[in-house]
Amino acid sequence: MAAPGLGPWPLRISLALAGSVLSSLQLTVLLARHYPLGDGLERLYAAIFIGLGFLVTVLLWALLAPDCKRVVYRSSAWLLLFSPCLAWAGAGS
Repeated sequence: MAAPGLGPWPLRISLALAGSVLSSLQLTVLLARHYPLGDGLERLYAAIFIGLGFLVTVLLWALLAPDCKRVVYRSSAWLLLFSPCLAWAGAGS
């Protein structure tokens, strides 16, 4: 249980972290598999750094939401976008 002075912030932070971390992991896997670079190590570095930038951006955008419902929407909407891409991309390879 959160302290009375904190309000809904612990819930908002945990929801934003969960959604943004899962979304950035999906993006990182997609980029590591299909980013158009020849060398595998360069593709991995690009996927990690783009995924890290995406994580920070989505986390900030979700934490600036006015209520918990919008925090969930802003942090997890990317899961709905990347999940079919990941499933479709994995089926072909």
